Amino acid sequence: MLVGVAVVLVVAHTGIRAGEAALLRLVFWLLGWGPTSATGDTVYFGLGTADAAGLRITSVASVLSLLVPWLLVLAATMAWSRMDIRMLRIAAARAAALIVVASQVRLLVAAALIRLWGHESTGFARIVSWLLLTAATVLALVALLLAAGEVPRERQRGYRDAT
Repeated sequence: MLVGVAVVLVVAHTGIRAGEAALLRLVFWLLGWGPTSATGDTVYFGLGTADAAGLRITSVASVLSLLVPWLLVLAATMAWSRMDIRMLRIAAARAAALIVVASQVRLLVAAALIRLWGHESTGFARIVSWLLLTAATVLALVALLLAAGEVPRERQRGYRDAT
């Protein structure tokens, strides 16, 4: 099933990137960055000012660049592991949420750097983005390992159902 979800995400990548741009536009608006707009996979901020800029979400910059490989790793883990499937599902949900949030944060940081220092900061924004992605990957793997170590309540020593 997870492989199927990964395939659907890859097929629908254009719409997902447009959704990411729309979500980022909402974040910019909530932060009070002035007039913003999202068209397809590009979000524009600072419209009507001399500092107007846009941020295009490419396939590599999209949440899919981390989420799809993560789903494939989870599918393989579920297929060949003795880990409790319920715990893996919990880990999958935690990791997916973490990956989506980390992706939005790194796009927000890139846009903030461009807003502060102009397009000259693009290289620095890419380094910060890479660091955030690395941190999200490590945290997702930690969530999986924590789930692997969790024991369902029914299997814990001394557990008795209160009913």
